[in-house]
Amino acid sequence: IGLQETACLNLVQNHAVWVHHTDADDVHIRQFIQITAYPVIAIAERTGVTIEAETIATVGYEPAYQFTSLGKQRIA
Repeated sequence: IGLQETACLNLVQNHAVWVHHTDADDVHIRQFIQITAYPVIAIAERTGVTIEAETIATVGYEPAYQFTSLGKQRIA
């Protein structure tokens, strides 16, 4: 389709967003990071995140995670 731009609105501090996250997705997220070098915010079905200034926080009933080339970290 000739897509040239993937930055969109960049509302998540240069992170890709992985929705409906389950632990089974972790291997795919790590592969995505290796290919793209983008960190990932992974959000479970009943969860959201808020971003204010430089702070990302979880809202909801399940955890959200930040994946980087260094690993997986739960977002508070």
